[in-house]
Amino acid sequence: MFTSLATEILENVFSYLSRRDLTSMARVCWLFARCSRLLLYQSVEFCSADPHVGHTLRLLRGNYVMGVKILSVIVTTRRPAVGEGSQPWIVPDFFACCTRLQSLELRGFPFSSPRDIQLFTSTLRHSCPMLENFSYQPQFGSLPGEGFELYKLKGVKWKSGFATIDMPIMPIMTASIDSLAYISFIGTVIHRRDKPYNEFLQLRFPCLKSLELGSLLYSDSEPRTNTTITKFILDHSGIEHLSLGRSRPTYSCFQFDSCLLKSESLPSLKSFEGFPENITALATLPVRSLFSLTSLSIYCEKGEIGHNPPVDEMFSAIEGGVDRTLSFVRFLRFYFVVSFDHLMTLNQTSRAHLDWMDKLSYVCPGVVEFWGNLPPMTSMHIIKMFESFENLETISLMRLSIFPHMPTSQAESHLGDYFGAISQKCQKLRTVIARRPPYTQLEDWIFTLKRDRNGKLTAVDEHTSAWEDNSSV
Repeated sequence: MFTSLATEILENVFSYLSRRDLTSMARVCWLFARCSRLLLYQSVEFCSADPHVGHTLRLLRGNYVMGVKILSVIVTTRRPAVGEGSQPWIVPDFFACCTRLQSLELRGFPFSSPRDIQLFTSTLRHSCPMLENFSYQPQFGSLPGEGFELYKLKGVKWKSGFATIDMPIMPIMTASIDSLAYISFIGTVIHRRDKPYNEFLQLRFPCLKSLELGSLLYSDSEPRTNTTITKFILDHSGIEHLSLGRSRPTYSCFQFDSCLLKSESLPSLKSFEGFPENITALATLPVRSLFSLTSLSIYCEKGEIGHNPPVDEMFSAIEGGVDRTLSFVRFLRFYFVVSFDHLMTLNQTSRAHLDWMDKLSYVCPGVVEFWGNLPPMTSMHIIKMFESFENLETISLMRLSIFPHMPTSQAESHLGDYFGAISQKCQKLRTVIARRPPYTQLEDWIFTLKRDRNGKLTAVDEHTSAWEDNSSV
């Protein structure tokens, strides 16, 4: 019956399957193999170290139907083995067949000759008119300092680090200055007067909505850096999401220049991530948009198990204001720095953790989703941490926050006992996520709480993130 359906209808039906299921279908069912491949090749990754990459590239280049289905590509260039020669492992005009390409991520750069760079650039410009998002992560090969300009991009992402202080970001930034809405630096950045990052902060992007500045590793003058980034932020009044960093490699971090802030600053801001000191600066003035945030992510520095003045000052600044609470926050990320190991079998939470969670529930009473890192806890300690969040629907914690005390038997009755108490305290709780450890191939473990019409827990379903992975799109 299904074989008589049009390809477009089959694609719509199969688009809800995970990549794993699509791969299985392409291998075992020849009737649906073509449709499955078309969906699988919407998002592809090419790596120079893959022994079969040449066959894949030739297959796609010679098949127009598959080529036009490609929407997202990751190109990874590794250092060639001895004796492999100097020829590029991917032809510069390969993307001529990818006329619907929307997203391109380069991990390393595959070309070195000016002729190849020019052909690669012109192919992207003329054959990929829908290209909107570009990402670059340094590996083998260097991004050209000139001649690699991409126009009309809406989003750029730079995965930077200590060794990328001279990363040539300006050609693309200036070429797409009138269209960029999303700019993100992932990792650490160095701010010096004579480097590209400082040049970027002198530009103005009329369409900018989302700005992630990266985590400050070094500055030749912290006051000048704070003034520069504050001016840049305030010159872009349309910013809706702002990030001042996600880690503190050193004690320093990006901070607002309070002398430049006004109560009406950042009028469009809806989402913010940064450090307790940043929140304190906004709340002290106060900046009105802080109290209309819907998403808030706070990252704390290392070694803060006990007394932590920046966190205490943040709570005092918020509670001492006119509004006293961030009542519109629905998504809350509070990052405790926790070192996990498999020997942590007992409850490791401290009084400080409990006090901060109580204050968070008061300051952000409308939180629906909590994402965080907490030490290993029993089910009773989970209750103590979250019982004050009356509207909570989703809790996301690391695996080792939950698994050490979870019943060894995964039978539904045991899961019901484990989650029963927290489901009574948090009447709206629907989902508990045990996140995979970072830098691993493991999957998130998702527990879904089923309730009757009276709100009583009746069952707990469990599955991994692969079960609901629709990343083929």
